[in-house]
Amino acid sequence: MKRTVLMWKADHAGCGWARIEMISKYLNKYYGDELETRTSNVMNPDEWVEKDKDGKIIGPKIHLTIHQRQYGTPNLQNFRVLQRNLKIPCIYEIDDYLHGVSRWSTAYQAYNPHTQKERFKNIDLYLKEANAVTVTTDYLKGLYSAYNGKIYVLPNCIDFDEV
Repeated sequence: MKRTVLMWKADHAGCGWARIEMISKYLNKYYGDELETRTSNVMNPDEWVEKDKDGKIIGPKIHLTIHQRQYGTPNLQNFRVLQRNLKIPCIYEIDDYLHGVSRWSTAYQAYNPHTQKERFKNIDLYLKEANAVTVTTDYLKGLYSAYNGKIYVLPNCIDFDEV
């Protein structure tokens, strides 16, 4: 049986491209007989479950989900439905230390711990509740190990044949 992996990306460039799009292309190219990966930046519950003609849920359509740097409350609620109700393993992918963004960074407005309390609460919950977490370096693994015991390092790499 072919397995389906659904991957949500936080952006269309940079990390969304390198950590989600490129991985999806690679997996489909080399493991396409065994699995199918799809990427999106929108969580659509109709993609998650198979329903009978009366609309009753038969079971999940997907076997694994990957959530790249998500932090919104609606997405966290969807993450929990996938994981708790549908029993689909959920991986949280994070490639930056969001808890330590310099106030001189252009990203600080989005990751200011004093003004973005809800965002950080959700990031912490994602980290704690995920079945596994993927990061880019051993250093990040160490920083996030307080949240989750199942953290895996997947270094950034670019396959220039795919670019």
